[in-house]
Amino acid sequence: MLAASLLLGMVGCVEGTLEVNEPMPVADAGFDQIRFLGDGDTVVVDLDGRGSCDPQRHGVDEVRWSLVDSPLNASPLLSNAGDLRALFEADLPGDYLIGLQVTAEERESPVDYVLVSVREGDGDDVVVLLPEINACGDRIRS
Repeated sequence: MLAASLLLGMVGCVEGTLEVNEPMPVADAGFDQIRFLGDGDTVVVDLDGRGSCDPQRHGVDEVRWSLVDSPLNASPLLSNAGDLRALFEADLPGDYLIGLQVTAEERESPVDYVLVSVREGDGDDVVVLLPEINACGDRIRS
């Protein structure tokens, strides 16, 4: 019975019945970034959630990016919030926390977060590219 439980996944008991819980999808909001405003009034940041996946290989059905926190008086814009690749525009220096949640076959992932630190002046942006393989072991498509 134990071996069968391990093969089937997580097992729970609900009102006296045996229930197998399916693994949840995985949201991957990418690595934290440091961006510089430079001479412009805003900085446009690429958000890349292509590392998100479903361990059951159903594919991701729904994507939701959301702004969780931003500096006081900032007016950030988030576009394409329903796509794995979204755009975020920051207008003030400070830290912006952005969350990503994905859904696969009506199962929601836990929210994954990316921190975008926007700094004044010029500098070299620090952006780490996605690895080639996601958390489910699949190759990430470009």
